[in-house]
Amino acid sequence: MRKLNPQNLKPIQSMDEARELGRKGGIASGKSRRERAKMSAILLTYLEKTHNVKHSGKIKRVSTEVLLCDALDKAITKGGSNLVGLIKVIGELTEGQRYIHETGININENDEAIKEILKKYGVSRD
Repeated sequence: MRKLNPQNLKPIQSMDEARELGRKGGIASGKSRRERAKMSAILLTYLEKTHNVKHSGKIKRVSTEVLLCDALDKAITKGGSNLVGLIKVIGELTEGQRYIHETGININENDEAIKEILKKYGVSRD
């Protein structure tokens, strides 16, 4: 995305001009959204496939998930510009998507410190 330079901004002359510019922006936004959705669908289809991979002279059937994890591990280990590029691509492909992260935490509610915290915030397990 380009940085805005206030000197390059033009004031809107009329309501019609503002409406037309808003319309053009909405059309461009919709086109961009459709392109991202199409790319995500292509990527999802690719991720669901399995591939023949030659490893140690043998051909093995491997899921894309395994290949991707291996590539990510190598990029993270190597670091540098490869990792930066990878992070950019992942960010572009997942832009606007929401992920739910679930964590399992066991809390000993009989612990006095925990009881005080629960009481302080009005949490009751009754």
